[in-house]
Amino acid sequence: MGELSLSEFDAELVARGFDAYDQTTRWRYINWGYRRIARRARWLWEQTSVAVIMNPGDWNIGVTTGPVDGTHPIGNFKAITRMGIQSPDSFRRKIRPMSDEEFYEQWWPLNLSQVQNRGTPEAYLLEHQGGPLSALFIVPPPATQVTIGIAYKQQVALLAAGGDKPITPPDLDEAILVAALARAHSRANEIQLEQQRLGQLEEIFSEMATDEEFEEEERQDRVEPDDQWL
Repeated sequence: MGELSLSEFDAELVARGFDAYDQTTRWRYINWGYRRIARRARWLWEQTSVAVIMNPGDWNIGVTTGPVDGTHPIGNFKAITRMGIQSPDSFRRKIRPMSDEEFYEQWWPLNLSQVQNRGTPEAYLLEHQGGPLSALFIVPPPATQVTIGIAYKQQVALLAAGGDKPITPPDLDEAILVAALARAHSRANEIQLEQQRLGQLEEIFSEMATDEEFEEEERQDRVEPDDQWL
């Protein structure tokens, strides 16, 4: 997650002379800049994970494309990558995806709150419930408390409140600000200044690519066994 909030990005725009634009307009440019940077650097933020505790009889985990809240521990949701039981250790296993047909033929007719229908979770179904909300059905419901690890791809949600922060890493805060400034200069028909900001963006991403190449060079090569003497 980034360090600067929407209000702090806004204050930076105002400090650079864009106070003539109303707050709604400035926030729109910040969000456009945010989305632009997120598209350029998906590998830095898209993959995430969450651990959810399921109690005996639980079979439904809330999912939303908006921010995480008290009833939806999976937020900014895009797609599930993998899922499994993390604990207790004796229960560790992968949880597989299942089809609509399998769920509605084998599990939907059952009263999943009843003890006799509980066991060790082995399959899941993601079902859209309208708007930003979905439900993650996990069956059979656990007979004892388990922790489910869920790896998933997240998506960018608009920064809507002053305290909202981007889900991108702090290293990209500067890039988001520069992208927002480029939008603001474009609106003011300051084409030369817009091009300067776009040039700054390319410098930032070039530096990030260089850092990544350096990290790759620093990694130790895997040792392959020498079997020529056999």
